[in-house]
Amino acid sequence: MLRGSKERIPDDVETAFSSLVLLVNGEIPASKQFLQGAIEHVFDVTLDIDKDDCEEFIAGQFPIFIYQMNGRLVQLKFMPESYFSEKSAKIAPANPVFVRTRIDTKPIRTAVSNHVMWVEASAMNWDSNIPESEAYAEVGRFLSAFSELAGEAIIWPRKSQIRVWHPSMQELLEAGTPLDIFSNPCQFRRTM
Repeated sequence: MLRGSKERIPDDVETAFSSLVLLVNGEIPASKQFLQGAIEHVFDVTLDIDKDDCEEFIAGQFPIFIYQMNGRLVQLKFMPESYFSEKSAKIAPANPVFVRTRIDTKPIRTAVSNHVMWVEASAMNWDSNIPESEAYAEVGRFLSAFSELAGEAIIWPRKSQIRVWHPSMQELLEAGTPLDIFSNPCQFRRTM
């Protein structure tokens, strides 16, 4: 329960999209050209920028962008503030209040206090015949381009789960199996 509230924290927060959020401790200079390079690095595809007649493209402006590739649309947010701020609560994929209730250890509290920006990737308008695991695979692979830069923690909004970043999580993002990060949290304990 939330402090001072009788509201039950849902086991499965309903969100419209398959989303993952990376909390980072440094600014990421997101621009369409920067994202074009990140997508080329991760997916080995060069997307056009702001072209009306293309089926594969990058569009938007800081802090919110979209890219479409193989008929699949992904929304990207690069928010230069705390994920738990009042402003973020209005645009985050799930209510950060529920995630905040999961901040129950010193390493998670430290990661949360160190972050200055959050990056979200959300699969949008995907065909319902496509397994949800494919949507998470794509958003996870996209986030892999940024996690080694300054990752502090990763959030699975749908389940209101948060994990302190561990370098071995990078392999899971790159492999397209990001939800494995949340299946066994003990495997990522940092040694002091």
